[in-house]
Formats: sequence, C-alpha cells, structure tokens
Amino acid sequence: KEPLIKEVSISISGVHEQMLVAATDGTYAGDIRPLVRLSISVLAQKGERRERGSAGGGGRFGYDFFLTESNGVKQAFHYADE
Repeated sequence: KEPLIKEVSISISGVHEQMLVAATDGTYAGDIRPLVRLSISVLAQKGERRERGSAGGGGRFGYDFFLTESNGVKQAFHYADE
C-alpha cells in the first residue's frame, strides 16, 4: 500500500496451557488457557533515512482468532498503521 515501506515481518506465537486443580475436599476443577500474540515489524525508508517500528497484541484466545481474515488481516493492518 505505502511505497515507503520496504519490509514487513509478521509473526504469530502462542501457548496452550491445561490446568487441573485438586481441592482438599476431593473435587477437581480444570481450565484451558490459550494465549496468542500477533507481532508486526515494519521498515520504512525515504532516501537514506530508515526507520523501524513494531506493534502487536494478543489475548487469551486460540490461533483461529488471528487466522480468520476478518480478524487477522484487520488487526495486521491496524498494527502496521501504528
């Protein structure tokens, strides 16, 4: 989109934790805790001047949040604009 942009790097990373807690009364409780982050780094150049910026975000949801076009592409452009 922008002619000054020379390089764009995007990464997605995640952690998937499953927890089981045993209470002293013999009951159990479980929890699934996904954590996903999307990071973007942009290199812009005008003449001899080069600048790099980065942005990103994430949350406790699965990879599918960023892998759908409605969320992933929209978020990627939002982070790149920052």
